[in-house]
Amino acid sequence: MKKILRTSLTIITSMVLILVVLIFVFPKTSLLKKETLSIALMAPMTGYDRTTGEAMSDGAKLYVEQLNKGGGIRGRKVNLKIEDDRSDKRTAMEAAYRVGSEKSEVLLVIGHLYSTLSIDAGKVYKKMGIPAITPYATAGSVTAENEWYFRTTPNNEMQITFVVNYMSKILRQKSASIVFVDDAYGRSLADGFESAARKSNVTITKKWGVSSEDEDQIKQVIGKIRATKDPGMIFLATYGRQAVEIISSVKYPGAGYSIIGTEVLSDISFLENLKKLPKEQSSPGYHSDGIHATATFLMSIGGEEAYRFRDVFLQKYGKEPLNASIYAYDAMHVAVEAIRRAEVQGKDHIRSDRRKVRDALAGFHSLDTAIRGVTGHIFFNETGDLIRPPAMGVYKKQQFIPSFSQYLLSDLKETEGLLEKTLTGEIIELKDVFMKRSHVVYVGVGINEIRNLDIKNASYTLDFHIWFRYEGEFDDTKVKFMNALKPVKLEQPIKEEKRGDATVRIHHLVVDFKSSFDFHAYPFEDHILRLRLHHDELTRDQLIFVADYLEMPDSTEQIKNAKLDAATGWTVKDISFYEDIINTASPLGDAAFLESSNKTSYSRLNTAIRIQRIDQGVILKTLLPIIVMIVILYTVHFIPPDRLGARLVIFMGVLVANTHYHMRLFSDLPVAYVSVMGYAFLTVYIFAATSVLLSVSGYVLEQRGHSGIARILGWSARIGFIAASGGAMTYLIMEYF
Repeated sequence: MKKILRTSLTIITSMVLILVVLIFVFPKTSLLKKETLSIALMAPMTGYDRTTGEAMSDGAKLYVEQLNKGGGIRGRKVNLKIEDDRSDKRTAMEAAYRVGSEKSEVLLVIGHLYSTLSIDAGKVYKKMGIPAITPYATAGSVTAENEWYFRTTPNNEMQITFVVNYMSKILRQKSASIVFVDDAYGRSLADGFESAARKSNVTITKKWGVSSEDEDQIKQVIGKIRATKDPGMIFLATYGRQAVEIISSVKYPGAGYSIIGTEVLSDISFLENLKKLPKEQSSPGYHSDGIHATATFLMSIGGEEAYRFRDVFLQKYGKEPLNASIYAYDAMHVAVEAIRRAEVQGKDHIRSDRRKVRDALAGFHSLDTAIRGVTGHIFFNETGDLIRPPAMGVYKKQQFIPSFSQYLLSDLKETEGLLEKTLTGEIIELKDVFMKRSHVVYVGVGINEIRNLDIKNASYTLDFHIWFRYEGEFDDTKVKFMNALKPVKLEQPIKEEKRGDATVRIHHLVVDFKSSFDFHAYPFEDHILRLRLHHDELTRDQLIFVADYLEMPDSTEQIKNAKLDAATGWTVKDISFYEDIINTASPLGDAAFLESSNKTSYSRLNTAIRIQRIDQGVILKTLLPIIVMIVILYTVHFIPPDRLGARLVIFMGVLVANTHYHMRLFSDLPVAYVSVMGYAFLTVYIFAATSVLLSVSGYVLEQRGHSGIARILGWSARIGFIAASGGAMTYLIMEYF
């Protein structure tokens, strides 16, 4: 009998070991490892533009990590190959040939930063038949002359038309001078600006070309600018390096020069190098204040997708995401979707697979087929260009913030008053694409105190100051606080003042709010106290709310000011602000400019106050019964198996106690879903039922004279109990924390 038992145990142990090897070891071998899919990122990881390159790498790697964690593309992981092009032509060309080779098995390229590199490397990609997406390069010839290249940023033509219209109709500038770098990128910007200026009756006062390498020539142009009595608004069609040198010499308080540019001036590398100037260090904004520039995307008006991306990025890297990270993240998203839809075959089919991916990219050709990225809907026209207006920002105290007027893509269905709206700048048209002006209102919220916190009913009272900073007209009495328990009517502000061209209206309110709390992780959960507002009449194509970070205290100061009585058992962990969009079912306002005929979109400003539990007594009180019951169930297995009656009495006591505490949990939590504690109680039920089954089996074996087997079963139950408890705990931690 003992020999049989030893043999059985040996077989069982061997099977378990084999199973462990199969699960944890064998998949890691090349025999079962699925083929990976490769994407190359071309970015300047060293040199002058390394800040932008590193940010691009961060965004691309984040998307790939999330994708692979979720199973990749139909079970195949994506391999990101990062190539340092150093913003250098020779290096970029070498990298292009390297990844374009069929031996590299790269399906698609993301990059480059500059148009000149993209044009040159694009010839290689076209020759070798590998698709590419640039999140940055804006020269028209990057895509117009290469059907293998696509672009997830507005091209020069769209940016220039936008800049000229903005300059003439919003900033009221009627003359301008152009400084351009004498290459394909700079010339396309300068020529486009001149053409658009003629159509908008903007006079070109002067035009200067500079070499990207000739420092003396740049100094000569600076001298000519300073010698020109009235150059008008200066449009910079240069790279960041030349822009910094020019701005440092002509842009200072009292100089009277106003400057505008495209995406280059909103790039982080430009600002970082501008910050190195002595005057900019001693007096933030000395050179940068008032510079206008376009941007593919601005986080503060990016909506809820941008807010979520920022939260994930902060958790991953511990720093704020730069636009370059977002652009690369979106480009990677588009690339992955194209590969997914192309249904690539893999190894030995690289040429046909690349063609399929290219065709899939071309298939994103309308709003209906667009990819919803962090920056918005991404789809391409027949030349591979993104169809979406850029945002306009301005520098204030070294922060690049949205200007008071933005333009949104509009589906124009009525032509009444079109000419008048075009002349006044309410509408901009570019190749049958219409963009409608939307006004930005900055909203600041300062939390003074949190009262009457009721966790069970998810209600609370906020004592806060709120202010609105805007240009022109704005009716703040129409602001609606969505989650207020009672309607709130803004009366006369406690203070109203002019700050330059802007008006600021400040209110002091004490309002009862209700929110929706998440109890999935109870009792380890955090909760978010929300303050949500939107304008009751003006839709998002007329008004965009933006958090006024420029005027608000930083997060640390906000948390310090937001008083929350410690007696509640909670403390403020974080306070954040973001804009998103809400929709209603029926069209209101000017239906001609809505995205669809059956919904109306409003801009909503959200204040999110995250609170965390500090009352450890509640956690201990909640968990203690679970711990005690599990310990009791474990110790029962040390009672001799022939004392089945004693075991069953204990099991029944545990089941009754578990049911009691479980029912009390349901009465304490106003939710229908299962929380962590719900799973904990379920675990106790399973352990109790299993223990009963094992105890009865041990008793039967003992009565039939199989004491040895009964003892083995008892030891197996004790070991299995510990393993199962540890496994359940590990699962809950991984699932909820």
